Amino acid sequence: MTTEQAVTVSPTPRVRPSRLGTPSGVRRELARLYLDARRERVHPSAAAKLAYILTCLHKAIETEMVERRIADLVRMKRPAPDSQLADYAVNRERPAAQSRIRMGAGHE
Repeated sequence: MTTEQAVTVSPTPRVRPSRLGTPSGVRRELARLYLDARRERVHPSAAAKLAYILTCLHKAIETEMVERRIADLVRMKRPAPDSQLADYAVNRERPAAQSRIRMGAGHE
């Protein structure tokens, strides 16, 4: 064998990182991996390992999305707790006083 002989190596499929940044991108990659395994382009054991990694990535992306949503909710402007309780107490007393007047119990 001479040093000039070429060794054929199947190219590694390229995956754009942006495709794996969303749950739908990971889902598409899992579907592609499944088809490659079915068509015997990828060995089933290798496909299983890659699918496990993609599943972990999917869970991590979903967790990050939920954390962002929670942080956004916490940052939302809301009334101060004291004013909210005061408004609740005033609104709660008004119907009770009106019901006493209607029943004739307001002038005892």
